[in-house]
Amino acid sequence: MRVLVIEDEDEKFQKFERALIECGVKAEGIVRIDNLTDLLRASSELSKFDLCFIDFFLPIHAGEGEVHNCSADILQSFDDSSMRTIPVLAISRFANDSKVDTGEFKTRGIIVYNYEEEAVWTSAVDAFCQKAKGRHKYDFIGILALEEEREGFLKEPNIVVERKLVLGIDAWEVDFEGKRGCLFCLPRMGLVDASIITSRVLSNFEPKVVFMSGICGGAKDTKMGQLLVSEFCWEYQSGKWYADGFQNTPYQAGLPERDKATIKNFFSTNSDFVQNIEFKLCDLTRPPKLAPPCIAIFASGSSVIASEEKMKSVEAQHRKVKGIDMEIYGLSRCVELLQSPVAHFCCKVVVDKANEKKDDDLHEYGCALSALASLELIKRIFLRDT
Repeated sequence: MRVLVIEDEDEKFQKFERALIECGVKAEGIVRIDNLTDLLRASSELSKFDLCFIDFFLPIHAGEGEVHNCSADILQSFDDSSMRTIPVLAISRFANDSKVDTGEFKTRGIIVYNYEEEAVWTSAVDAFCQKAKGRHKYDFIGILALEEEREGFLKEPNIVVERKLVLGIDAWEVDFEGKRGCLFCLPRMGLVDASIITSRVLSNFEPKVVFMSGICGGAKDTKMGQLLVSEFCWEYQSGKWYADGFQNTPYQAGLPERDKATIKNFFSTNSDFVQNIEFKLCDLTRPPKLAPPCIAIFASGSSVIASEEKMKSVEAQHRKVKGIDMEIYGLSRCVELLQSPVAHFCCKVVVDKANEKKDDDLHEYGCALSALASLELIKRIFLRDT
């Protein structure tokens, strides 16, 4: 949890800092700005905080003793930095000063407290901290389209699961190697539910990683049972129908370059990655031959494809497509639009070729392999960011 304290007086800052630490905020998570110039320079970073304290009167530059009414400039910097989504407390000795237009703060949802009423604002700080902490409840979040895809995680012996409703959505809260996660199962398969549930989840929580695992169809030279991580994905249904046919408009959403590099490096330096996972899946129907995992291009649509002819029409839209599914584009595009700093990836296993020969033989294997692979990739991302 990160808290910004905009305060020039040492005594007041120390009192705020003490109150925050008593509420469980770590000292290294408290950032102080004591003048208007530094605040304006940091405006592009303000939305990264979970809570903010402000005062109305500040020096213009660092080291200056004289303070000025900076309330209008502070409000402008907040408006320019998307701070409207962050809880802000204005705690000032000048809360009742006629020179300060507190109405402008209140219209933005900023509550103004009198610094002299310590019991009042300390109680408010505790309440705001508890709410902000709730956003960091989970280290990672999984979005799963099918219950059988979520059940694949039960093949991991070191995972602890508690079933419950979270945000009114069917969820499993999980503990895995010191990390707290939540696995949400979509009410229905498809792009719409994937987008909406991902949006709801990321609007309420701020995990380090959000991911999708499960099963998919394979195109062209993919192998049955092959693990694919989406490099980018497009919606193969978007476009326009004309009298003489359909013209596709392949809008794309993809894997962040940093996450792509982490996963690519892991695959290249751990050639026995899938083989090590397979030891936990010896009781399942498996493909006749193991295929190496790879970062691949996906196509997403709202329908299950069980037609070789239809699959060829999708393959014609991109010569390097390898995977086809119903949800990846929805999650990836949602993360992209939210402009969230969260790491994300989508990891699925080929269990059919999207033709008339579709069957369920490899479903359980694919769900388990993608689940356990996702847990391993999550570990690698946390190792990278420590």
